[in-house]
Amino acid sequence: EARQELVERIVAESGAIELHPHSSTNTLASDTTVGYEILAQLEVVPGAILVPASGGGLLAGCALAMQLEGKETRVVGVQPSGSPAFVRSFAAGHRVTVASVDTLADGLQASCPGALGFEVAQHYVSAMIEIDEADIAPAVRWFAVEEKLVVEPSGAVPLAALLAGQGRDLPEPIVVVASGGNLHPDLLADLIG
Repeated sequence: EARQELVERIVAESGAIELHPHSSTNTLASDTTVGYEILAQLEVVPGAILVPASGGGLLAGCALAMQLEGKETRVVGVQPSGSPAFVRSFAAGHRVTVASVDTLADGLQASCPGALGFEVAQHYVSAMIEIDEADIAPAVRWFAVEEKLVVEPSGAVPLAALLAGQGRDLPEPIVVVASGGNLHPDLLADLIG
């Protein structure tokens, strides 16, 4: 709430335009570029794409890109158990607000999916996966050790699902969207131990 108040004050004082991370058509359009980039960089059409989910903008954007390109790629959202609003909403068929969120994946802390992202997801997202909180750190560690990449916990949840054995029934090749490197060096050191 404090963040939204700050945004509103900046907009009022400067005349800037707010681009909400998951409830703006402009942001959704920009999020489709991730899906287009996946298609452009691969020589084959992915069987599935695993995407971190919070408010739903990135998830909806990837799903919409696959739909607009006529691909049968299964787009699957992944959320940690400490912040399962999108998973619960997807299962219920309507937006659900969770009472509290507490997750290492601090970029995935929406207590309720955004209206726009959720609406698109209902039509074009194939499934949602909920991972255990304990599975996040090994995924961050894997990125750091195996790929020499710093990926924040929020961006590592799709890989966490695969490392924990979830999503293995999805058609291949499977792409994981590893978004964000916003990770304090001390936390990274703790996670890769």
